[in-house]
Amino acid sequence: MRRILVTIAIATAIPFAAWGHGPPPSLDFYGHFGGAAARCQQVIGLGGRTCLERVLAAQEHCLDTENAGSACDLTARDAAIDAAKQKARTMIATACDATAVQILGFLGVDEAQRDVANSCESESDATLSVMFGAGGSSASIGTPASVPPCTREGTRKARLLLRRASQLRQRALDVIAKSSLGPEAKRGRMARVDARLAELRALLTQQLEATCGSDFATYFGKTVGTYLDLIEKRANCLTAAGYVQGAVTCPPPSCGNGAKEAGEECDDGNSIDDDACHNNCTKSSCNFFPSTFQLIQAAVFESKGCTNNACHGSAQVGGLDLRRGASYAALVDVPSLGSVHKRVEPGDKDNSQLFRKLAAATLGNIPDLEGSPMPSGGLPPLTQNELEAVRLWIYSGAPETGVVRGVADLLDACAPPPDPIQIRPPAPPAPGEGVQLRMPKLPLKPTSETEVCQASYYDFTDQVPPEARSTYGTFRFKSRIETQDPLSHHLIIHIYLGSADTNDPSWGAWTCKGGPHDGESCDPKNLSFCGSEGVCGSAAKVAAACFGFGPDDLQLPGKAPAFGGSQEPLANNYFAPGVYEELPLKGIIVWNSHAFNLNQKPGKVEAWVNFEFAQPQEQLYPIQGGILDPDNKIFIMNVPPYERRRYCYQFTFDQGATLFEISSHMHRHGKLFQIYDPRGELLYTSTQYNDPVHLKFDPPLLLGNADAATRTYRYCAEYDNGKGNPAEVKRKSTSPKAPNGIPVGGPCAVAVACTDGLVGSACRGIGQLARDRSCDTSSGANDGRCDACPVVGGLTTEDEMFLFLGTYYCDPAFRDTCHEFQRAMAGS
Repeated sequence: MRRILVTIAIATAIPFAAWGHGPPPSLDFYGHFGGAAARCQQVIGLGGRTCLERVLAAQEHCLDTENAGSACDLTARDAAIDAAKQKARTMIATACDATAVQILGFLGVDEAQRDVANSCESESDATLSVMFGAGGSSASIGTPASVPPCTREGTRKARLLLRRASQLRQRALDVIAKSSLGPEAKRGRMARVDARLAELRALLTQQLEATCGSDFATYFGKTVGTYLDLIEKRANCLTAAGYVQGAVTCPPPSCGNGAKEAGEECDDGNSIDDDACHNNCTKSSCNFFPSTFQLIQAAVFESKGCTNNACHGSAQVGGLDLRRGASYAALVDVPSLGSVHKRVEPGDKDNSQLFRKLAAATLGNIPDLEGSPMPSGGLPPLTQNELEAVRLWIYSGAPETGVVRGVADLLDACAPPPDPIQIRPPAPPAPGEGVQLRMPKLPLKPTSETEVCQASYYDFTDQVPPEARSTYGTFRFKSRIETQDPLSHHLIIHIYLGSADTNDPSWGAWTCKGGPHDGESCDPKNLSFCGSEGVCGSAAKVAAACFGFGPDDLQLPGKAPAFGGSQEPLANNYFAPGVYEELPLKGIIVWNSHAFNLNQKPGKVEAWVNFEFAQPQEQLYPIQGGILDPDNKIFIMNVPPYERRRYCYQFTFDQGATLFEISSHMHRHGKLFQIYDPRGELLYTSTQYNDPVHLKFDPPLLLGNADAATRTYRYCAEYDNGKGNPAEVKRKSTSPKAPNGIPVGGPCAVAVACTDGLVGSACRGIGQLARDRSCDTSSGANDGRCDACPVVGGLTTEDEMFLFLGTYYCDPAFRDTCHEFQRAMAGS
């Protein structure tokens, strides 16, 4: 009986020899091979697994080296891969002869060797593309501690599943190969393996979701389930290469699934066609960089000569080493010699000495520049695009890994799809010197924009020393440093002074946002329950300017004054000497976050506020100012499509106001904001709506003249609705709706100009179809579209604002003319 079964196996297997020659036979006809063939089969499987693990290790080591900023030794990598493949070939040649491999379904020993060796390298490539993306932009074994725990855990779990899936399936097939099991028993054994792997995947899914939460897709570009499924398929493909049977098969290549398979040059799993990997799974011809910092390193530090031996190479001028592998650690969060600034302050270009010195060479006129512009020694300055690339990198938190939107385009390079960058949380002030507030985490869906309000509770009673307290239950501080993730247009922070307590139902359900108890119900006054990485937050509500959020009295004058906020990742609010601000020792904070995620991956926004206590001698003048909007001109603009318009107004400060900082606020169509002093001289210019200039006056400007004209500042803003770049015209089809209760903004009721066909022409006709046809280049062309809208005032990023921001205090000699802010918390 055994001999008959062996004969059947041989007769069936050889016509379908090897997995590349046709459909493999059913499991019913696999097995009963006898001792020599069964031993050969076991070694083929072991050789494939051994080869894959060694090739994977060599390729990962190369990626880790590049991610650390050093060049990979490609010769050593290729030698390690060749050695791993040769090891598999030798194992097969030692254990197998021509008869054994033909019984197993191969035409000869050389084919078995070739299939296994080729498969172990191709499946390593595919596995790496799933784990690290098309360009290997994530980090793996041996990477710095800065690599997010989710990334480390995800790659570790992938290696575990890859190893266990190939081991379990191959061992089951090894047993079948040497036994006399019937068809039902064979299928039962394989079903038990499937069940064990299903349990393993469920466990890995649970563990990854516990570690990563919603951040998994941010780091890996796919859900946990899809990720593990792609990894398991790589194990199946390795098994299918060495075991000619139909129970474990390799799926055909599929361009776009995120795994680089046979016949594909790359596969990044996204629909973006102008990145490093085209949508047909061929590589782009442009220079590819897996992270923005690696691109900055090559395109700025190295190409501009900053790393030559006489500069910031071996000479390390000023103690700064900008060579590959050393530059990041030497720059970010490191004090600059001879300067009050850090070399790079993540999120704040104005306090980053690197940017200041680079900008001085490119733009000139950098106030109070310490040292000389860079590059020096006759080297050419950065171009405007190169300087803007550095600015965007710093603005986005100066990440070591990950991709910042827009930088690759500025530097004519290719990079993976942009990441929702997260800024590094600031350390809280030392005990006795200050305190920290933390905003509940706000998740953001891919390609979304929202304005959300939520509340949290704080109690600093036991952290504030007596000298920083007032007699009416507040603490006083001399600086406020606000840090937030870069996916934010603005953050406004309110202190709630109404009558509702945290148990008022108007706040909705309180749950942990982040931390080990994420999503669980919590008592906001139990400040330790959610853990150090979580915050107990109220129900979040989409609400522009918090209209309709929380208790009814929240919108009443003086019941929820704004005391802070920012429109950039890092806002350093150091008050003028003697100026202080104050908050209750405990209370409810309302966080109003306008956030947008332009990326294809989920993101989040968190924020932190550090307060530095004011000592008694520093508690002289309460802070004044903020938004300076006389006559409510915030929504003054109305810019037709493909036009650029300028709007101006003026603001008169009270006599005795002592001005120490001015800034501005616009949205994305805002291209220029200027402020003129009372003499009419240009004082302030800002061209970045999402990173406006903050101009500080040291010493502060006392506006003490009785003549109002000497205290009047003129401010102007220019808005471009597609004149400079027609692609940036406001479109009805892509404009977010205006929030409820806001009478302006949002998409226009009827588009007024053509965006396709006769671009810029006025639309005609009644109904969308007729208006589209009025944009056609010729009758019957059907190539026109009427979609362009005017830019008007509003709250979304497609609408606009016109705000002069100023911070001052009132000189005590002018109490009768400088109207101090009457704080409700002071009982005034």
